[in-house]
Amino acid sequence: MCKLVKSDNKSAGELNRKKDAISLLSADHEALLCHFEELLGLAHDAAARPRRAELVTRITQLLKLHLEIENTIFYPAVTVRMADESMAIESSFEQDDEQYVIEQLEALAIDDPRYDATVTNLCGQLRDHVLEEENQIFPRLRASKIDMEALGVKIRSRQRGIS
Repeated sequence: MCKLVKSDNKSAGELNRKKDAISLLSADHEALLCHFEELLGLAHDAAARPRRAELVTRITQLLKLHLEIENTIFYPAVTVRMADESMAIESSFEQDDEQYVIEQLEALAIDDPRYDATVTNLCGQLRDHVLEEENQIFPRLRASKIDMEALGVKIRSRQRGIS
């Protein structure tokens, strides 16, 4: 099983049991990185095309929801309370890039020569996104007085509305 490297060594199962906003977003990160790990492992296996297509569909669905939650619930709530809009602005630019690559990937056929490069590009962007949030943004927010439990309720509600 894929494990997200975190300073507190929490597994995806442990993160899913927690209800606070940061734990929910971290669980998304774990799931996405695990799906990408499997997808990249199947990159040159022609017999695995159906599984690769299934993984890409799942990844794009999860990532779109994750980005939507961050853009509409998480970052608006935390930037209002942190007096530091730079993290939301920077995150928004990165997420625009990720959204563009998702759209490119969805438009490509699995046998298109650009497909694997686009998957690799999106995976790299996701890893950068995860590292920044997990190592820089989330620790700052954990130290703040923001009610991550209440924010987690909103996020979980949105996740359930889509799933």
